[in-house]
Amino acid sequence: MAPSAERPLWQGSATLDIPHGRGRQQAETVVIGGGIAGLSTAFHLARNGHDVAVLNAGTALGLATRASAGIITGQLVRNTPASIMKRLGKAEGSRLLEAVAASPRETFALIREQNLACGAMPNGFLAPFFGNGQRERQTVADWQAWRQDMSLLDAEQTAQLTGCQGYAGAVLDRSGGGVNPAAYADELGRRIVEEGGRVFNNSRVTSVTRDTGNGAARWLVSFPGGEFVARNVILAANGGNQFLHRALRHAVLPLPVLEVATAPVSPALRKVILPQRHALTDLATDVFSIRFDTEGHLITAAPAPEHFDWARIEGSINDRLEKAIPGWERLPLEFAWTGTAWLRSDCVPRMPILDEGLLAIQACNGRGLAINTLAGGDAANWILSAGRDLPRLPTSRPRAVPGFMLLRHVPRLIMTAARLRARVTQMIKRPAA
Repeated sequence: MAPSAERPLWQGSATLDIPHGRGRQQAETVVIGGGIAGLSTAFHLARNGHDVAVLNAGTALGLATRASAGIITGQLVRNTPASIMKRLGKAEGSRLLEAVAASPRETFALIREQNLACGAMPNGFLAPFFGNGQRERQTVADWQAWRQDMSLLDAEQTAQLTGCQGYAGAVLDRSGGGVNPAAYADELGRRIVEEGGRVFNNSRVTSVTRDTGNGAARWLVSFPGGEFVARNVILAANGGNQFLHRALRHAVLPLPVLEVATAPVSPALRKVILPQRHALTDLATDVFSIRFDTEGHLITAAPAPEHFDWARIEGSINDRLEKAIPGWERLPLEFAWTGTAWLRSDCVPRMPILDEGLLAIQACNGRGLAINTLAGGDAANWILSAGRDLPRLPTSRPRAVPGFMLLRHVPRLIMTAARLRARVTQMIKRPAA
């Protein structure tokens, strides 16, 4: 999509005048990245009186965050508790599952405690499914060791809570919901500054190297026009981490996503679609996702197009909503914007410890708001405890994706193929005129 064609929904509420970084400065900890992971880390450090500076590459905080749908959920992507335990083992797997389960609760608790004005809607998250539900029943059962806020809905309950047709059931995560992600980032930035932390926009980091001077173990963080000397560095630059440390090179795959928001839905239809204001993302390969914002816009997503055609996108989005929601009233799109979800090939979020005082947060996988909030708190605890308190996410170094230059296109191809397969199936089932 050409930048001129984009009409983003999330504008945020920033009132801070955030300067550029300039000259040589010092900080106890430098956080690279002004998204939720970095801002959460910096806030938790600053509130404990720690000297922290955030270097944000963009002109506003959380540019990748602003491109999301703002969904909060404590569910895994393409994994189950059983697959995580098999992959990571009992001890490490349990810590990760504990973290995933706790992440929405910790996120909404932070929003409440800090009175963050970010349109929080802690109404729960629905993951509908097709098929016999055997995998989903086992998944809900397996989660009971770590949480009691997840349950399985039958087809009738799912239809009532979603307003959608055709699903065999749904997994209900009562801890989930949604936020205005841009406002969430802005509010965290405001609180960092109020607590004595520093935040700099337009400060794209070009290198992170050891500073061997003065006999101390310190890091030199360079960016155009300035540099920081710091004892600790947190890499929280989303997909940009791979350019800052060779151990992270080619460790994540990009998935370009188109997000859209319709004109406000009529009051009558709002009583039918997600009547309790859950957020929804189904478990099909051809993922269907919807949620409302506080103004009644219905937000949904699709694979990002190679070329933006507003009328064509508006038609295809309405076609899909019409297919999923009985009685859908076709609406113009008021907003459309693109973003990139960065996926690990195993879809396991990680916080690799790369060196003394150097830690990265690799925790997006398309559902980053809650887990990145939690990861930031854990990164802060790791620093404040001088490395004694390990993060709950796995801290081992990720492996590079073999054949990255080819496989980097796979997430987009999988989504596109699933969409085409669904369209062909629909055409085959359509009765002849």
